[in-house]
Amino acid sequence: FWDCILENYAQEAADQCSATPTVPSDLSFVHNSTKLTTCNPTPFIKQQMGHWWSEVERVGLDANAAFKPELKNFAVLANGLATRIGCAQKNCNGELHMVCVVYGKAASNTGQAIYEVGAGCSSDQECSTYAGSK
Repeated sequence: FWDCILENYAQEAADQCSATPTVPSDLSFVHNSTKLTTCNPTPFIKQQMGHWWSEVERVGLDANAAFKPELKNFAVLANGLATRIGCAQKNCNGELHMVCVVYGKAASNTGQAIYEVGAGCSSDQECSTYAGSK
């Protein structure tokens, strides 16, 4: 689900115009920037989101969904606790910064589970492991 509070945190991070933005310590985020070549940031945003998600296709994931450093962006977005997301972007003197923020701390230690492995829920009532998930 989209979360406007997380969007505000993402905007604050993007507004830092930094290669290493910060967010509150109880949140996780992904970030990237690129030189702007158009007034329309949508293609970059779609491409970047696809790149973050496709880390798992390039790197692979074991049967336990264990974290490895090459999956750090995927781990943020696929975190089982991340039931909400907010994203924002900022043009920083021709450099477009994009940030997406989720609640909770993503897996960051090698071998730590990114999410609980198992069959997905077939109804909302079955989704009880993570509050707010459906």
